[in-house]
Amino acid sequence: MADARTPLLSAGTRRLMSALLFLLALSGFAQMPIMKRYYLADLPGLAWLADYSATSLLHYLAAAVFLFLCGLIAARHLADPARASLRGWRLARAGLYLLVILTGLAHAVHNTASWPLPPALAQTVVLAHLGGVMGLGLLWAGRRLRLCRGRRG
Repeated sequence: MADARTPLLSAGTRRLMSALLFLLALSGFAQMPIMKRYYLADLPGLAWLADYSATSLLHYLAAAVFLFLCGLIAARHLADPARASLRGWRLARAGLYLLVILTGLAHAVHNTASWPLPPALAQTVVLAHLGGVMGLGLLWAGRRLRLCRGRRG
């Protein structure tokens, strides 16, 4: 059993998770028509951001890898009694990740022809997914600002 201060993830896994989260955020926002509207897709090499099918496929592939890593992280976390409890910001972050994962799965199921959601529920799922992503972004920004402030003095 590792000490509670020992990092749960290796540096390489953290970098992979960061890259996946960036890719998921980029491809998720690119599925909305904002990339072409605000001329981001006109920048050299970024025309693919305006292609819904390309960004959707990329989002699903990145989400599959992300879900696999989340399963590994959860199993490792739950296997160590020293880490089994979540409190404070870690609980909020875990809750937001769970919200994003569940609403993402519901949205993916809705996108298949076999199980469409009623329009009001589909809209609620999409807004909850976006809200969870924005909440995670705010937690990330708050953590970065706190770390920067702690280094200065």
